Amino acid sequence: MVSDSGDETVDSPDEPGEGEGPDTGAGADTDSNSGASLDANAGAGADAEAEAKEDADAEAKAKENADAEAKAKENADAEAKAKENADAEAKAKENADAEAKAKENADAEAEAGADKSAVTVEGSSADWLRQRADEVGLEPDEYANRVIATLRAVESGDEPATADDLATLEERISSLDEDIESKIQDVRDRVIQVKRETDAKAPDDHEHPGLRENLETNQERVDRAEQTAESLEETVDAMEERFERGFENYEEILQHVVDRTDDLSEEAGALREVAKQLKRNQTALRAREQRRQRTDAVKADANRKGVTEARCESCGNDVTVALLTEPACPFCGTEIADVTPKPGFFGTATLNTGAAPALEEAEPPAEDAFSDLDEQAETSGTDSTDPAAVLDEDGSLINVGETETDHDDRGERG
Repeated sequence: MVSDSGDETVDSPDEPGEGEGPDTGAGADTDSNSGASLDANAGAGADAEAEAKEDADAEAKAKENADAEAKAKENADAEAKAKENADAEAKAKENADAEAKAKENADAEAEAGADKSAVTVEGSSADWLRQRADEVGLEPDEYANRVIATLRAVESGDEPATADDLATLEERISSLDEDIESKIQDVRDRVIQVKRETDAKAPDDHEHPGLRENLETNQERVDRAEQTAESLEETVDAMEERFERGFENYEEILQHVVDRTDDLSEEAGALREVAKQLKRNQTALRAREQRRQRTDAVKADANRKGVTEARCESCGNDVTVALLTEPACPFCGTEIADVTPKPGFFGTATLNTGAAPALEEAEPPAEDAFSDLDEQAETSGTDSTDPAAVLDEDGSLINVGETETDHDDRGERG
């Protein structure tokens, strides 16, 4: 690159670090670890690829350095040529300026001395003026005026400092040549170093048997993975097709579910009313059954004790035990607990009143059964039907009230 001062500089490549160098043992490590795991083989393959890439980078760097060297030399030649042209133009311009100034001075002197007597040059000086004027192609008078103007300019100190400028320019060119030569030598050293490092790498025709085997194994795994992916893709396509068929009649299914839910809600309400009525009837029947059982128990107790008539302990009336329809005195309505036989030949049997003993329940209370029925009716009225439950595998509609077997039979008949 060219700096502001006109000097040309070439960036030298970065020197390699102390730890950098050719990895010559990658192939040997791969051969010795051919039976290692896939990760180790993959690492060896990566090292081999890194070596190849490093070789390519080194070659590219060498080429880049050579191009930089040629470019630097070309720039130096161009700059030197430009300097020479600039110096020549500057010198020509200075000479033209000096001649123009001399002519101006001569013209001024001619105008100023027009009224004075002319100066005549004779002898050898006149011959010299005529000879020099002929050499430059001017008249002797004009040449004499220019010589006089130049002499005056020298006496007044207006002489251009061309000698100092030339010395400075030569010094700068010499410094630039030394700098360019130093950088070119640095580039050459770097190219030689890169060439040596490249030569120290593994040859182009070296092989990695373990890596080749791993590549074959990986290729087989890739093939199996592709087959698995194709199978999964077919499965996904089949599922998408099935879903599309199922959603074609989705609106019909939802409407059917809503209608069926409304019907079930009405049926559930009716079932709840029936369950409540049955519960009330069962309560009455159970109370009636308990009183009948207690009546039968009193009659059985009297029959075991040989009592046909007994006197009510509460009201004193005689009661025929066989005619009892309830476990209570038909006269006063007091509950009968049990029967006491007559104490002697002339005594009277007694119907003992009071709380009757509790009967053992052979079955669960009817209220519990009807309570469960009521809960089931309420649950059936609030539960929603899953739309997916009314879809067959092929996406067709299944009636909620029929089983899968009935649906299959209906499909075969259709």
